[in-house]
Parts: sequence; C-alpha cells; structure tokens
Amino acid sequence: MPSPVYRVGASFTAPRGRCRSPTVVIPFAGPSRNLEVQPEALSAFAAASRDRAGRFRELRRVFHDGHVPRHAFGIMPASFSLAAAYAEQFEACLQGLEDGAEVMADIAEGISDTADAYTGTDVATTDMFTPGA
Repeated sequence: MPSPVYRVGASFTAPRGRCRSPTVVIPFAGPSRNLEVQPEALSAFAAASRDRAGRFRELRRVFHDGHVPRHAFGIMPASFSLAAAYAEQFEACLQGLEDGAEVMADIAEGISDTADAYTGTDVATTDMFTPGA
C-alpha cells in the first residue's frame, strides 16, 4: 500500500489578485519516511503573512480615523449608554486589529525562520558531502 502524501500549501490574496504559493509535498508514513519541504513555499507564505500584517495595521489606521466623538451621540439620557457601548466596542475592534497584525507578523517571522533552517540544513548537508568543501 503506498504511503499517504500530505500536501501543504498556502493560498493568499495578493494586491493584484488571488495567488497560490508552491505546494509543500510531505510524503509521510512514519518516522522512517522522507520529508520533502520546499522553502520557497514557506517563504511565499511568510511574505503573505507580512502583507496581511500590513493590511491589519492599515485597516486599524483607517478604522481609527473614522472614530465618532462622544458629542456626536447627543445629550439625551439614552445617548450616554449608547456612547459608552460604542467606545467599548470601538476600542475592542482597535485592539483586535492590532492583535491581528501582531499575530501575522509573528507567523511571518516563524515561517521565515523555518524556511531558513531548512535551507541552512540543506546547504550544510550538501557541503558535508562535497569534496574539498
């Protein structure tokens, strides 16, 4: 029976439209099987994550610029609770966007480090078996 093959890839939206990064093919049937990773695919996913972090930051900036000030709710008794609820939700949205940007940046950094580690290991292994290296 052939060993299962897991395909890991990243789909993301680039500024000019939908893109699909290269697929990472991981033949896997247990610890004794080979693992094939394409660092280019990991790097493409990291770049997309950095782009998403930037878009989260831009969205936060635009959202912040659209803030409705307290006086815009008026002076009716119900307006005070409405303004307070708005302020609470507005701050939560800003925080969510900030957190999203941070998570995307962390993902980009981690995936870049992983791609670099695979590339470094491949280079070191090649050098180990190259005469005179």
